[in-house]
Amino acid sequence: MNKSFVYIIIAILCVAMSACLDDDNNYNYDKLNELQGGYQSIGGLKDDYSIAVDEKLTLTPTFKFTIDSIAPDVSYEWYLDGQLLADEQGPSYTFSSSKSGTARITFAVIDNKSGVKFARSTTVKIRTEFQRGWAILSRGNDNRSILNFIIPSTVTYFTTIDGNEEARDSLVYHRVKMDVTPNLGMNPIGLMENLGNMDYYSSLGLEVYDELLVKQDKWAELNGNTLEHELYTFEEFNNDLPDNFSPVEAAMTYSAKLLRNENGHIFLNNKIDAGDFHAGFYTSVPLNNGMKFRRLFQSLKINDLYCSVIPALKEDNTLVGIYDGGITVSDYSTTISENSTKLTGNVYEITEMNDQKHFQKMSQEVVDMIPAASARKNDYDVSAAVPAWVALMKEPGSNSYGLRYFALEGKDGGGVATISETEYFEKELGVIPSYKDIAVFNNKMFVMEQKGYKIIQKNVKMKKTMDSYALCGKITYNKPIGKVSYIDVKKIEEETVSINERN
Repeated sequence: MNKSFVYIIIAILCVAMSACLDDDNNYNYDKLNELQGGYQSIGGLKDDYSIAVDEKLTLTPTFKFTIDSIAPDVSYEWYLDGQLLADEQGPSYTFSSSKSGTARITFAVIDNKSGVKFARSTTVKIRTEFQRGWAILSRGNDNRSILNFIIPSTVTYFTTIDGNEEARDSLVYHRVKMDVTPNLGMNPIGLMENLGNMDYYSSLGLEVYDELLVKQDKWAELNGNTLEHELYTFEEFNNDLPDNFSPVEAAMTYSAKLLRNENGHIFLNNKIDAGDFHAGFYTSVPLNNGMKFRRLFQSLKINDLYCSVIPALKEDNTLVGIYDGGITVSDYSTTISENSTKLTGNVYEITEMNDQKHFQKMSQEVVDMIPAASARKNDYDVSAAVPAWVALMKEPGSNSYGLRYFALEGKDGGGVATISETEYFEKELGVIPSYKDIAVFNNKMFVMEQKGYKIIQKNVKMKKTMDSYALCGKITYNKPIGKVSYIDVKKIEEETVSINERN
């Protein structure tokens, strides 16, 4: 080989190596400034929110970078339904809407050094202002029915449970709308909710909110979203109104409507659509060959699995079940299956566990009976909830009360239905001289009764500073029966508490 050629190759290699050595090596191999835990670690945000029309929701997300965790150089972006909000560039965003519906809000934090963007979204459901709150029916000076509505606001706070941050909501007073439904009617008696179809699996993308029934001279049914007048109850008899029609009680589910008349007859509206409160008509022929009933009680039918019983009280004080078997044709339809309603409206004796006689010709009077659907085996999946009730009982001619908690299950056994007792519990409450009312909390075995605390000892001092008052001291009292408590709690126990309240 020519030696000069070898020398030329060696010279070329030396130049190449020199070029490599002279490279400034300006490539950035620094670690990327990321969020600790990834985008899902953006806190201060729930997956979804529910607010009323014109209610304000302030979102203030929290985050922490792996680098520059204390004072990061960042900027912010907010998106509403995928559209950038050019005027929203701060760490917080306050959202409100004048229309009901659903909104998608996205928060993005940008590391200004790297330009990397991290984002998290949340869904906000905007309710009409009447979808949540408290309706109050009152009587005007002219005996006019006046409906007022308390509109609450949601306050969200975060707490740490087992090391995890959890969001908790509280309802607080917001405002009151007075006389929301003008010309409602005359001589008000009370209110009742007509239960809507609850689409728990979101198969329909449809939610039918509870309708409001106003008991008065002419019973009126109001739209659950707007509280506007829909129709009068008597109009649902399709011009075939029974003689001496004067309803006193009602029980309504998404598949059936029942009315008890003043003369004891019960009339049935076998609904044909779960999404329409007024699909179908009442028949003018009373149930069970004209049998008369003393009471009719509401039922919570919140799924197709178990909730198929509406309790009623016969004239001999026997509790029976009216079968309500209507279910939708599929998870993707609100149409009630005609085949499922064949037994709806039939009256059945309750088959009791161990051949007990809890409901046969009861010696105690039923003061009130309230549905209290609870999930089986402490499973809080409401889609599998069992129909249950809490009944307040009273010894005739006395002020001695007791509680009954029970669950009933209706089954269609090939054209022959049965209604069976699946749970039963009794508790004596003793004498309640000033009983007023009872409330039951679903999925919890609670009872609430009205009665004041009995003070045993008190040593409380009050001091005034400017316009403020301070109370300090101790109070010893008897817990009343009226304390909100589990129904298996001890009836009365003595407690001593310390107070330090300011007003």
